[in-house]
Amino acid sequence: MSLPPLSMRPQLWRLFLEVAEHGSLTRVAELRDMAQPQLSRQLAEIESQCGGALFRRHGRGLVLTPLGEWAVPRVQAWLQQTDQLASDLRHGADLPLGKVRLAAIPSTLEKLVCPVIVQVHERYPMIQLEVIEALDSQMDEALSGGLFDLAIRYLQASSVRREDRVLQHVATYLVGRQGDALLRRKQIAFEKLKGLPLVLPRRPSVWRDLLDRTADKLGFELHVVLEADSLMVQKQMVLQGHGYTLLGPMALEHGAQTGALRAAQLIQPEIPRVVALTAQHVRPATQAQQVVADLVAAQAARFPRQFFDPLQGASEKISRA
Repeated sequence: MSLPPLSMRPQLWRLFLEVAEHGSLTRVAELRDMAQPQLSRQLAEIESQCGGALFRRHGRGLVLTPLGEWAVPRVQAWLQQTDQLASDLRHGADLPLGKVRLAAIPSTLEKLVCPVIVQVHERYPMIQLEVIEALDSQMDEALSGGLFDLAIRYLQASSVRREDRVLQHVATYLVGRQGDALLRRKQIAFEKLKGLPLVLPRRPSVWRDLLDRTADKLGFELHVVLEADSLMVQKQMVLQGHGYTLLGPMALEHGAQTGALRAAQLIQPEIPRVVALTAQHVRPATQAQQVVADLVAAQAARFPRQFFDPLQGASEKISRA
């Protein structure tokens, strides 16, 4: 004969523990201000489902059977876990929770993203933050497909949407090796790119499209000798003399400071860009995504302009020659 399903209603098992503590159903009925027959029926329901008696009746009241003694610590532990779960759920209803996938261009990871990671862990432990290093050319499709929730990236000033958060405006630089004669000036006209071997991100890329359109308006086609969606590869190819690349200023800070790279601001036309925080536009933003976005914006606001464009105001000897 099969037993009925065991009821896991906490109120029934609290009755069991109260009766075990006081040894009297009459006393528990008085404390609860309830009719004793009602409590007796509830206790009988528990025992029926357990398949054995939890109490033995005697002249002075009730005492636990071996099954009842075995059950007491287990029921106490289960009720404690149940109470903690209920408390956590009530508390969690007021807190941001869930997974947030934050993509970021490599040059922002150390000083901008890492402090945000620490803040999330300390202040919002129910947010599961995932950080993905990516170039901005890799982010368009991922954001459109909802693979990333947020992205710290470069955007063309003309493509900034109302919902994007602009962290800073920056310039674009032609980057070559130390001692390159073409980069002796602080600025260089876009038309000077004609015929230069370039290392650029691969298509599809909004950034590549903009560069191609600009060159086309000036009557030439960019000479791309290598496509690489890796900042490290782009800079290494430049350092080894395989061509030039076009980068934002944060990506140049280390190479400029060590004197390994030389950079000149691209002008005529300028290619203005912004460092922006963008969000996926497939699903409505969650509370957790909003919290992470606010932390990123607040952290970025702490930095001066030189953080985003370290070449502005830098000495010619270090950065441009």
